[in-house]
Amino acid sequence: MSPRASRNGWWVYVAAFVFPFFGLAYGVLQTAQPEPEPRRRGKTCIILGMLSSIVICLGAVFYIVYNVKEGFTFLGP
Repeated sequence: MSPRASRNGWWVYVAAFVFPFFGLAYGVLQTAQPEPEPRRRGKTCIILGMLSSIVICLGAVFYIVYNVKEGFTFLGP
């Protein structure tokens, strides 16, 4: 892998956190690679995807349990 490719790979981590399904799918594909660098990137993407999923689920539970809709009046009725 070229040094330029390793420096510009930050977008993969951002996408893995913002889009959890992408992070999990990309991580599984990368962990199947024989080289250590893609495997490390794949494991990190899997972790970020799982972490993002947990944050989304906790946010949904917080929204439902504590009924924070009053704080989001700009969303409509």
